[in-house]
Amino acid sequence: MLKATGIYGQITSYLATRGWISATPETPTGLFSLPNELLDHILSFLSVDDLKELSLCSTKYRNLILPVLFRSLIWRRVSDIMEFQNGAKFAYLRPMVRHITICVDEKITVQTVSVNIVACRHLAPAILLFPNITSLAIKANTIEHLEGNLITAILTTISASPIFENIRFFNLQRAYPELNFRRQLEEHVVCNAWDSLSPANQEFLKPWVPEEMYGRIVAFPYPPNLTEACLHVNWFTLVAPDPDASVPDSTRTIHGDCKKTLKKLRIAVNGFLISREKQLLGEARTVGEPFLKVTMLQVDCESFDEMMIPDIAASFPVLERLAIIDVKRTRSQRTEAVLMVAFNGLKQMERLREVRVPWPQYTVGYGWDHVDEAYLEIWGREWVSQEPEFLRRVIFTRNEDRHRWDDVAKKRVSNYVDGMFGFDVVREQKGWYIEVRREFTRRLDAGKEGPFRFEESKFADLFRWEASEIYLRGLLPMDYSAWGF
Repeated sequence: MLKATGIYGQITSYLATRGWISATPETPTGLFSLPNELLDHILSFLSVDDLKELSLCSTKYRNLILPVLFRSLIWRRVSDIMEFQNGAKFAYLRPMVRHITICVDEKITVQTVSVNIVACRHLAPAILLFPNITSLAIKANTIEHLEGNLITAILTTISASPIFENIRFFNLQRAYPELNFRRQLEEHVVCNAWDSLSPANQEFLKPWVPEEMYGRIVAFPYPPNLTEACLHVNWFTLVAPDPDASVPDSTRTIHGDCKKTLKKLRIAVNGFLISREKQLLGEARTVGEPFLKVTMLQVDCESFDEMMIPDIAASFPVLERLAIIDVKRTRSQRTEAVLMVAFNGLKQMERLREVRVPWPQYTVGYGWDHVDEAYLEIWGREWVSQEPEFLRRVIFTRNEDRHRWDDVAKKRVSNYVDGMFGFDVVREQKGWYIEVRREFTRRLDAGKEGPFRFEESKFADLFRWEASEIYLRGLLPMDYSAWGF
């Protein structure tokens, strides 16, 4: 055993001065006398280099540190995958891995697509070498046809293994291609993109390349025991589309046994496929098997439609927290029928505790405006008068694209102005009532932050009031990162 100096000596000396341990730096049993939770918390503050140094102190520390160092892997190149396929070198490390991230090149060209396909060909067999992974993240190219086939190829390959049943967390993200390159790759039937792939890559993808490219719903296999999932896809649907209706290409859906185990779900989409006509006519919706355990749902969408809410109400019977993040302002016709269908959908969620949805807005001639606060307040009081057992907070978020004069640039620039309005539900002996909240607005200079971000598989607290006890008017500059994701 090496004499403990450096980081180990610093840790033991500090803990000894606090009276937490009585061991000297030369005896490695001092830290191990602490509870495992406290020991893990202490080690979480160390850098990778410090952990490596600490692992040299003793066999006990090596056995403790190595699972921390190799708990998560990130594969960006084929060489990263090939390294861990070396049985003699990494065989004893594979059981320690719990999370694998597959991150492909974000700059998509014909050459990088070929490289990514080669990586995927080696990826699926490599995942099978890790018996204890519980979390899998894939960042794939958003080439509509190749994207679905790459992911389907990976998940189909590992779905036959017992490892597939151990995965509890699944995160699917997308890497955007350049606009002038999208059509060349998507329409590979009439260009040289498909022909440019090697025969081995074509053979790998061919079983999943359909003859009919458009009008199909892609349903790749999901791990059956998922508890948390984040999906960033182009189009998504919760309902079965009409047989005679056109379906956007590569529309995604969730199916299988994971509907019985999922507890947290986050969906980031460019479009949410719904059937407006049936909802307005009051006909029954075909939503398939519901999500029986999902209590937290977040939907990041580029355009919000109130008709999403009835689909969500029918698909998530035990939902407690709902957050719909609207990226772009939505322009829709203001009709009482649309709003009432949406509000009735919220009322159907009997276990709902907190809800955050975009402010309803509508077109006015060539412009647009928001539903008046008074209307939302009347609706809120009518909802609370029914004495919902669990409801505690309702938030409406508003965003506008305004313009201001920039004295430095001597021109008009765009600003995103956001605000919050809603109410807290208070229960007393006399019954339920609401406390109306009118919160501040914030100003964000356009161009400093992209309006659509989907980077981490995390669920932030989107239901807190920003300065809930201070009622401010006008514009208040705020850090965009503090507003959610």
